[in-house]
Amino acid sequence: MDGFSDRLSQHFASSHDMINANAQAEATEVEKLQNEVRSLVAALGEMQEKLGEVGTGTAEVDISGISEQLSGMSEKLETHVHKENVRVYRNVQAALSDELGKQAEQVNEQLSSNNQLIFEELKNKTDMLSAMLETLNEQQKSQGQAVSGMAAQLNEMEESVKKSIRNRALLPIQIIMLVILLGELAINVMLTLGYL
Repeated sequence: MDGFSDRLSQHFASSHDMINANAQAEATEVEKLQNEVRSLVAALGEMQEKLGEVGTGTAEVDISGISEQLSGMSEKLETHVHKENVRVYRNVQAALSDELGKQAEQVNEQLSSNNQLIFEELKNKTDMLSAMLETLNEQQKSQGQAVSGMAAQLNEMEESVKKSIRNRALLPIQIIMLVILLGELAINVMLTLGYL
């Protein structure tokens, strides 16, 4: 952004130089016209002095031509100054318009390049995030499979524990039944042998 500010100040400096050069040319022209008016005024003054020296009042000198010339020069000077002012104004306006157009183009180019860089950076970040999400999904799936395997193992262990508990609960009953059966068998054998 500093480079842009430097270029902007350089462009405006060149516009100011152009304005100063136009103003200087105008000042030179005005000074030239003012010198012409001064020389006419001096010539008019000399004529009036000569007339005063000559003049006892018998001869009339017509100075109306000189004063008309002087007023014409004054009008010409005013017209010229006005035209120069308008020309300088238009030159400055055109220079500033051109300069502002160039500046706008440069700003647009910089914004476009900055937008492109930001877009590429966002795309890279999005790609990285997508890759990370895929990795996380894969890890989650593998962890889900591991959890499912562990759940199946826990179910098998629970079934075996339940069977073991059932078997242990039936064992005393089976022993009692076995003892009763053995007792009945012994009684039947004794009855058959006639001991009872």
